[in-house]
Amino acid sequence: MHVVGYVRERPGSDSVDTAFMQAERIRIWVARNGYDLISICQDNANSAEREGFGAVLGIISSGQAELVVVPTLEALSPDKITQEVMLFELRETGISVASTEEDDLLALSVPPTDPARMLIRDVLDKAAGFRGVRGTAPTELSAVQGVESELVPDVIVEFVDSLPTNEPDPDRALA
Repeated sequence: MHVVGYVRERPGSDSVDTAFMQAERIRIWVARNGYDLISICQDNANSAEREGFGAVLGIISSGQAELVVVPTLEALSPDKITQEVMLFELRETGISVASTEEDDLLALSVPPTDPARMLIRDVLDKAAGFRGVRGTAPTELSAVQGVESELVPDVIVEFVDSLPTNEPDPDRALA
């Protein structure tokens, strides 16, 4: 199995948990499990850009890896919400995620056992479902003007020229 690792020093981290130490934990874990490590991507602690995480997503999308390994979920973020958002993005690609820390196994489980993670994943799933519904909106004007189309089954759209006013209609007064 081809593996890509992801490391990130935490802001204000001490010398005990450097990116180098995290990478070494990933290398040891991969070797013990008999996998093939193809890359370790790194983000700086103070970088909001997350270019290393973007590189992980690029490697995954190119089909070069089947598993992402982190030294700990803290490498993604100290915040559970950010961790779950990043894990959601990885899982959306169909890839598996592992941690070198056994304590992270419950947090990575599907379904999660932590009520906070359950709530976060539920919200992310609902948001993704909503994006999917919004993403099916018709792109052709003819599809929403009443012309039958397979793009919009069971959708009715009515265009309104103007808002109603309390003023009398001049055309009705003449009739």
